Amino acid sequence: MTTKKRFTDTEDHPEQTLVLNIDLSRGLVAALLVLAVVIVAALLMRGPAPASAAGEQISAATDGMRRFYLAPAVSNATLAEGACETGYHFASFWEILDTSSLVYNTALGTLNTDSGSGPPTNWEGWVRTGYSSNSGTTPGQANCNSWGATTGNGTTVSLPWDWTAGSDIHVWDAGIAACASPAKIWCVED
Repeated sequence: MTTKKRFTDTEDHPEQTLVLNIDLSRGLVAALLVLAVVIVAALLMRGPAPASAAGEQISAATDGMRRFYLAPAVSNATLAEGACETGYHFASFWEILDTSSLVYNTALGTLNTDSGSGPPTNWEGWVRTGYSSNSGTTPGQANCNSWGATTGNGTTVSLPWDWTAGSDIHVWDAGIAACASPAKIWCVED
């Protein structure tokens, strides 16, 4: 360690500068690099943080996966738009089409005995179609006149229970339900 003294013309007190020379051996540098790699590897292997004990409360903002669920039945189609919990909305079919990019919220959604952490099969739920106001009998078009009528029909979708039969669209089976009848609702995270 070397101490240097420096005096200036305008000061009565000298400034002191401390200079440290540290010689790192190749072995020490290599050991520090190995330690850094071990720490990074441990963090990567740890994986995502688990959901809280209260259920799937991690949001899409924290883990990049959007949640969806099948809400309990409402008495008719006019109640579908308000049936989802805060932070969720009545799903358009196109928002939930590819379930591999979603996480099923088991704390809010309907489950079957073998659902595990995934959605139930063979439970129909109303879903938005993206179609004009319609109350006909064609799945994908019928939407209880944009979910404002109790007459006519609305489109429902379910995940199939029979995997040997072909699905109507992607992995989903599509159907219709009478607007005045009770039905579950597919909800997706905002």
